[in-house]
Amino acid sequence: MNTSGIKHRSPSIKELRELTQTTHSSTTAGLYSKYFARRVSIYITAVLIHTSLSANAVTVLFAIVGMIGAFLFSFGEPYLAIIAVLLLHLSAILDHVDGELARYRKTFSPYGIYIDYMAHIVVYASLYMFFAFGIFAHYSSNLVIAATGFVVLSRVLLDTCFLSYGFVQLRRICVKSHRSDEIHESSICRSVRMSEDIDAGPEEMVNGLISKLLDFIVPYLKLIFGPLNSLNIILFVTVVDIWFSLGFRLQYYTLLLYAILLPIMAIYEIFRVGRGVALKGYLDLTPNPERKIVYSR
Repeated sequence: MNTSGIKHRSPSIKELRELTQTTHSSTTAGLYSKYFARRVSIYITAVLIHTSLSANAVTVLFAIVGMIGAFLFSFGEPYLAIIAVLLLHLSAILDHVDGELARYRKTFSPYGIYIDYMAHIVVYASLYMFFAFGIFAHYSSNLVIAATGFVVLSRVLLDTCFLSYGFVQLRRICVKSHRSDEIHESSICRSVRMSEDIDAGPEEMVNGLISKLLDFIVPYLKLIFGPLNSLNIILFVTVVDIWFSLGFRLQYYTLLLYAILLPIMAIYEIFRVGRGVALKGYLDLTPNPERKIVYSR
């Protein structure tokens, strides 16, 4: 029987979600993904699965859109800042699309994860840098220059620390079982997964009151002042600046606040890496086919 003319049915949105979207924790990124980004991204993915556009190409597009959005901050115009925030939210949605596309086509790879992480570093560092440039157009002072340096350097250090956790996304690179449709993680995935499962308590990091205080405060700082929530904070202060004709004054104080908080977050992560928290699982390469995971990018 000739089946060449038979067309395969496209998956429904519900089926596509089950195939391509992973569960997330209650972190900021998880809440943002669950209640906003993945609700929108799945519809873009549903269109792109019928095209020849690769997941890596979507990653590049996510970086380009994010860079354009970040660059708009540099003009120091409040209405352009609002457009910038919207473009960066679109960039965050595309950041979900590339992973969904890779999971649907099973085209994920360490190279894809690598360029995804590099795109994050470039876009998020640019976000804070161009935001500061826009403020410098209104407040040309050494304090703004110093604050810009602290913010950008801290953001890069934070992303570098996350990368040093062993590209935790590698834990989700999967090999397909020959006996069933279940997805199992490879030995290297298990070794990297272990590094993420190890969570340092205050005593393991640094003895004393300061370490305990950081261990308590910093997770909340990440929830409030992470890159995704920063977009909403910048949008809020921009609207307030416009509404009350404050002349970027509120954005100026926001930059100074980030110049204080981001270095604290960076120091905290450096301590974690310095104590080997992220590296303890690297030497265990024993295969573990019983642990099932779902790839996420």
